Amino acid sequence: MLISNVEGHGVQSLPSTVIPPLKMIKEGYSTSDVKCNLGFWLVTKTEDRSPACVKPDTAYILIHRGWAKEVSQTSLYTIPTISSAPCDDPYPQSNTGVAVLYMSPNSTGKICATYHNPDSPTQPSISVFIAKDMQQQASEITTSTYPDIVPTGNSTIVYTIKTGSQAGLYGVSFFCNSIPFVVGYDNQSRIILDDFPWLYKNDICFSQTNVFQITGLSGIHVKYVTQVHRN
Repeated sequence: MLISNVEGHGVQSLPSTVIPPLKMIKEGYSTSDVKCNLGFWLVTKTEDRSPACVKPDTAYILIHRGWAKEVSQTSLYTIPTISSAPCDDPYPQSNTGVAVLYMSPNSTGKICATYHNPDSPTQPSISVFIAKDMQQQASEITTSTYPDIVPTGNSTIVYTIKTGSQAGLYGVSFFCNSIPFVVGYDNQSRIILDDFPWLYKNDICFSQTNVFQITGLSGIHVKYVTQVHRN
């Protein structure tokens, strides 16, 4: 039995052993007593605080649109989180040098990043630009994010990058954070920080309120570079 249909988003079809949220409320239970099955989160409708069990990415969208007011941390089983995102390796840390991300041509990689967002839900952003010109996007490289909403509080976003056949020097930008990025290079390649002139610009993003940190990688590697050649 389908509980409801929230603005075109399907919600949980519960087995007979679990009482549907709306039925529980009608029988006198409180919202805190409602349980959702594995893979679904409990949200309450802003207008009348009626409950619904929805998938995590749908919950973010409903909160962003104002349909849902909050996500209750209750579940029949353990609530799955986006923090279990599919990144194979932890992000390597170093006290020296600047991190340069590198990938092979015609490959797919993922970046897992954690956020603390003190404000209302917002959209994540990522772009890949030409190293010598931040205004020129790398048209042969495509990107995507999951989920497409950064909720209030703590969350993890998975960025997917697909490279084309062309090797080159680039930069990858997340909100106000930019990191050197190269395609067709490896850990033995000669890379200098002067290849990324935007690193020396002290641009300040006053609207940045998210606390951003890369925590994992998959199909993407890191080279720490200290060498600088200045004219």
